[in-house]
Amino acid sequence: MTATPDYRELVTAVIGPEVAEAGLDDETVRRIEAGEVDDWLAALASSGLFDKPTLAGIGAQWRRDPRLLAELLLEHADDLTRRRLAALRPAGGGRSSRIG
Repeated sequence: MTATPDYRELVTAVIGPEVAEAGLDDETVRRIEAGEVDDWLAALASSGLFDKPTLAGIGAQWRRDPRLLAELLLEHADDLTRRRLAALRPAGGGRSSRIG
């Protein structure tokens, strides 16, 4: 079995500041959790930090479990936003430990 590199820090470096600046709303989180991850993958692609195979791997992870992306974004939201959005999420929506 080959270990999959964890690109979490690079993913965070690219999309974390956008979330911190623009904020995060419940509709964005709902769209992501419904599997709409292409815009976020495009942001990673435009950064130039990821090659195509890496982007494909991250995209596959996010499509398999879109909450990985949602949780990453929530980590960069302010406390009030995190609490507000957590109240909207279904109970038992456990957190995953790997994103990207």
